[in-house]
Amino acid sequence: MSDFKTEDRYIVIKRSDLKKVPIAYRSALVDPMLSLLSHLPRRQYVVIESGWPEYHLVWAMLKHRLAGKPVPDFDLWRHADELQQRLTAADERADLLERDAARYRWLRDPENRDGLEPEDLLIVGIAEGEDIVWLEQMDKAIDANLESLKPTEGGGDGL
Repeated sequence: MSDFKTEDRYIVIKRSDLKKVPIAYRSALVDPMLSLLSHLPRRQYVVIESGWPEYHLVWAMLKHRLAGKPVPDFDLWRHADELQQRLTAADERADLLERDAARYRWLRDPENRDGLEPEDLLIVGIAEGEDIVWLEQMDKAIDANLESLKPTEGGGDGL
């Protein structure tokens, strides 16, 4: 059997998209389509937009059916799709955390603090010594804030 190929066989216009078309075009387009319907066979369709989670699953099911293969269990495909979405979200979160960790490492690395004094401090403002944050104090403040974000025993998320 040949490779599965999609065909451009239908014209589909979403009704909400028609509302965005200028009225002059709408009357020139919709009215003739409605009169054309009486000359066409009645059919029913299922249309799934590409942004829907089922879109790729339905294409996979059709490919299998047309290739003469058994159609995979739809629930397994849906579960795999959900897991992929969770993995993608976790991956994006890991990227953000790594970026934050790199920023923090940069703050802690005296080699990267051009123009600052070699002492173990970070100046965050100009005042009589009150705006100097020692890196150890910064560590403690970060740790305390991170601890406050951890889930509580009651199942809350701490936020």
